[in-house]
Amino acid sequence: MEVKIIGLGNPKKYEGTRHNIGRDFVTNLVKEKKINFTQQKRKLSKATEVTGNNTFNYYTSESYINNSGESFKSVFRNKSILIVVHDELDLPIGTCKFSFAKSDAGHNGIKSIIRQMKTKSFYRFRIGISPKYKIIDKADYVLKKFNESEQKILQEVFNEFKKTIDDINPETMSELESKRSISELFGFWSKN
Repeated sequence: MEVKIIGLGNPKKYEGTRHNIGRDFVTNLVKEKKINFTQQKRKLSKATEVTGNNTFNYYTSESYINNSGESFKSVFRNKSILIVVHDELDLPIGTCKFSFAKSDAGHNGIKSIIRQMKTKSFYRFRIGISPKYKIIDKADYVLKKFNESEQKILQEVFNEFKKTIDDINPETMSELESKRSISELFGFWSKN
C-alpha cells in the first residue's frame, strides 16, 4: 500500500505560522522518523519510509499554499491513499478532524487541490487554529506565529497525528472511510 502525506503551507520563511501548521507537522514527523527530504521538481521536497508492505511518501513545497494544486500535481498522478494535512480556521486550537471527500470549506489550498485533481476524494487531517476570541483580520491571523501556550497544546495534537500515521494500514483506512473520524477510530480527544 502506498500512502502519500502532503503538508500544506507557505515557503519556509513562514515556518511556525498558523497557516503552515500542516507543513510543519509533516516536517517534524519526518525529522522524528529520522528520514530525510530530497528535493524534487517544482519546489517539492519528498521523504520516503518503507515499513513492511507499506510505503509512506511525505511531501512539502516551497510554493505558496494557494497554489497547492499546481505545486503537488505530480503527486496526484498515481493511484494511492492521499492525506492532506492543513490548518483549519473552523476548528478550535487543540482539536483536529480527519475527513474524506469534503468541500474546501473556504480553504484556498484545498480549493486549489480539488480544482487540480477534479475530485474531492482524498483524506484531510485538519488541524484547528481558531482562537476563543473573534478574529478581525483572518489573513493577518493565519500568518502570525503561535504563542507559547498554543504551541504546548499543538504538541499534544502532533503526538496524536504521529500515532494516527503510525497506525495506518489497509484495515484502518477502510475503517476511516466508514467512520470518517479519528475520534471514532483512535479515541482522539478534543482539548480546548
